[in-house]
Amino acid sequence: MALMGASCMTPGQYHVFRVASSSAENSPGCYQSAPGPDITDDSSTLRTGQTFAIYAADSETFFLDFDTFSLAGTKDGSDYTFTGESVDVSLVGDSTLRVTSITTLTAEIKGNKISGTSTLDVTSSCTGGMSCPNPATSQCITTVDFAGAKVKDVDLEHTI
Repeated sequence: MALMGASCMTPGQYHVFRVASSSAENSPGCYQSAPGPDITDDSSTLRTGQTFAIYAADSETFFLDFDTFSLAGTKDGSDYTFTGESVDVSLVGDSTLRVTSITTLTAEIKGNKISGTSTLDVTSSCTGGMSCPNPATSQCITTVDFAGAKVKDVDLEHTI
Protein backbone atom coordinates (compact mmCIF):
# COMPACT_ATOMS: atom_id res chain seq x y z
CA MET A 1 0.00 0.00 0.00
CA ALA A 2 2.94 2.37 0.57
CA LEU A 3 3.53 2.57 -3.18
CA MET A 4 -0.06 3.39 -4.11
CA GLY A 5 0.50 7.04 -4.93
CA ALA A 6 3.21 9.62 -4.53
CA SER A 7 0.67 11.94 -2.90
CA CYS A 8 0.59 9.56 0.10
CA MET A 9 4.36 9.63 0.57
CA THR A 10 5.42 10.27 4.16
CA PRO A 11 8.90 10.64 5.72
CA GLY A 12 10.81 7.39 5.42
CA GLN A 13 8.97 6.26 2.30
CA TYR A 14 10.39 6.39 -1.20
CA HIS A 15 9.36 5.63 -4.75
CA VAL A 16 11.73 4.29 -7.40
CA PHE A 17 11.17 5.18 -11.05
CA ARG A 18 12.63 3.85 -14.26
CA VAL A 19 12.58 6.50 -16.98
CA ALA A 20 13.62 6.87 -20.60
CA SER A 21 15.13 10.25 -21.46
CA SER A 22 15.11 11.95 -24.85
CA SER A 23 18.20 13.32 -26.55
CA ALA A 24 19.47 16.55 -25.02
CA GLU A 25 18.51 19.82 -26.66
CA ASN A 26 21.08 22.61 -26.30
CA SER A 27 20.47 26.35 -26.50
CA PRO A 28 22.51 28.40 -29.01
CA GLY A 29 24.74 29.60 -26.13
CA CYS A 30 26.16 26.07 -25.84
CA TYR A 31 28.19 26.58 -29.03
CA GLN A 32 31.19 28.85 -29.71
CA SER A 33 29.65 29.83 -33.05
CA ALA A 34 26.32 29.13 -34.73
CA PRO A 35 25.96 25.36 -35.06
CA GLY A 36 26.09 24.01 -38.59
CA PRO A 37 24.12 21.19 -40.19
CA ASP A 38 26.46 18.63 -38.60
CA ILE A 39 24.63 19.50 -35.34
CA THR A 40 21.31 21.06 -36.39
CA ASP A 41 20.38 18.23 -38.76
CA ASP A 42 21.15 15.45 -36.25
CA SER A 43 18.24 13.46 -34.85
CA SER A 44 17.69 10.33 -32.82
CA THR A 45 14.79 8.37 -31.38
CA LEU A 46 17.16 6.50 -29.05
CA ARG A 47 16.44 7.02 -25.35
CA THR A 48 18.70 6.83 -22.33
CA GLY A 49 17.45 4.69 -19.45
CA GLN A 50 17.84 5.97 -15.90
CA THR A 51 16.64 5.04 -12.46
CA PHE A 52 15.94 7.53 -9.71
CA ALA A 53 14.22 7.61 -6.34
CA ILE A 54 12.01 10.24 -4.72
CA TYR A 55 11.63 10.29 -0.96
CA ALA A 56 10.05 12.53 1.66
CA ALA A 57 12.11 14.26 4.35
CA ASP A 58 8.97 15.78 5.88
CA SER A 59 5.53 16.79 4.62
CA GLU A 60 6.94 19.68 2.56
CA THR A 61 10.49 18.64 1.58
CA PHE A 62 11.27 15.92 -0.92
CA PHE A 63 14.54 14.66 -2.38
CA LEU A 64 15.36 13.18 -5.75
CA ASP A 65 18.35 10.83 -6.00
CA PHE A 66 19.42 11.33 -9.60
CA ASP A 67 22.63 10.06 -11.21
CA THR A 68 25.45 11.00 -8.82
CA PHE A 69 23.68 13.68 -6.78
CA SER A 70 20.49 14.52 -4.90
CA LEU A 71 18.21 17.51 -5.41
CA ALA A 72 15.89 19.05 -2.81
CA GLY A 73 12.38 19.88 -3.90
CA THR A 74 8.75 20.56 -3.21
CA LYS A 75 5.42 19.08 -4.22
CA ASP A 76 2.22 20.74 -5.36
CA GLY A 77 -0.51 18.17 -5.98
CA SER A 78 0.96 15.69 -8.45
CA ASP A 79 3.72 18.10 -9.56
CA TYR A 80 7.25 18.02 -8.13
CA THR A 81 10.05 20.55 -8.62
CA PHE A 82 13.64 19.76 -7.61
CA THR A 83 16.49 22.27 -7.85
CA GLY A 84 20.19 22.43 -7.03
CA GLU A 85 22.95 24.94 -7.71
CA SER A 86 26.73 24.76 -7.75
CA VAL A 87 29.18 27.63 -8.19
CA ASP A 88 32.81 27.09 -9.23
CA VAL A 89 35.18 30.05 -8.98
CA SER A 90 38.70 29.67 -10.37
CA LEU A 91 41.63 31.89 -11.21
CA VAL A 92 42.78 31.77 -14.83
CA GLY A 93 45.91 33.85 -15.23
CA ASP A 94 44.94 37.38 -14.18
CA SER A 95 41.19 36.69 -14.47
CA THR A 96 38.47 35.21 -12.28
CA LEU A 97 36.17 32.66 -13.94
CA ARG A 98 32.82 31.96 -12.28
CA VAL A 99 30.69 29.04 -13.52
CA THR A 100 27.21 28.67 -12.04
CA SER A 101 25.29 25.46 -12.77
CA ILE A 102 21.60 25.22 -11.89
CA THR A 103 19.89 21.85 -12.27
CA THR A 104 16.09 21.82 -12.24
CA LEU A 105 13.92 18.75 -12.64
CA THR A 106 10.14 19.06 -12.88
CA ALA A 107 8.01 15.93 -12.77
CA GLU A 108 4.37 15.02 -12.79
CA ILE A 109 3.39 11.76 -11.14
CA LYS A 110 -0.02 10.35 -11.99
CA GLY A 111 -0.67 6.88 -10.59
CA ASN A 112 2.33 4.77 -11.60
CA LYS A 113 3.37 7.06 -14.48
CA ILE A 114 5.94 9.84 -14.34
CA SER A 115 6.91 12.44 -16.93
CA GLY A 116 8.89 15.63 -16.85
CA THR A 117 11.85 17.71 -17.89
CA SER A 118 15.39 18.06 -16.60
CA THR A 119 17.20 21.35 -17.30
CA LEU A 120 20.85 22.23 -16.76
CA ASP A 121 21.55 25.98 -16.96
CA VAL A 122 25.29 26.78 -17.00
CA THR A 123 26.33 30.44 -16.90
CA SER A 124 29.99 31.43 -17.18
CA SER A 125 31.37 34.88 -16.49
CA CYS A 126 34.93 36.11 -16.49
CA THR A 127 36.27 39.32 -14.96
CA GLY A 128 39.54 41.01 -14.33
CA GLY A 129 42.01 40.57 -17.11
CA MET A 130 43.30 39.50 -20.48
CA SER A 131 42.83 35.77 -19.79
CA CYS A 132 39.04 35.99 -20.22
CA PRO A 133 37.47 34.25 -23.22
CA ASN A 134 35.58 36.25 -25.80
CA PRO A 135 32.73 36.73 -25.01
CA ALA A 136 33.43 36.99 -21.27
CA THR A 137 29.91 35.77 -20.41
CA SER A 138 28.04 32.78 -21.81
CA GLN A 139 24.96 30.71 -21.03
CA CYS A 140 24.25 27.14 -22.09
CA ILE A 141 20.89 25.54 -21.33
CA THR A 142 20.50 21.80 -21.86
CA THR A 143 16.98 20.31 -21.72
CA VAL A 144 16.00 16.64 -21.57
CA ASP A 145 12.43 15.27 -21.45
CA PHE A 146 11.69 11.95 -19.77
CA ALA A 147 8.81 9.54 -19.20
CA GLY A 148 8.57 6.34 -17.26
CA ALA A 149 6.92 4.33 -14.54
CA LYS A 150 7.18 3.48 -10.88
CA VAL A 151 9.07 0.27 -10.14
CA LYS A 152 7.06 -1.95 -7.80
CA ASP A 153 8.39 -4.06 -4.93
CA VAL A 154 11.89 -2.61 -4.89
CA ASP A 155 14.15 -1.93 -1.92
CA LEU A 156 17.10 0.47 -1.89
CA GLU A 157 20.35 -0.68 -0.32
CA HIS A 158 22.92 1.74 1.02
CA THR A 159 26.11 0.77 2.80
CA ILE A 160 26.84 2.59 6.03
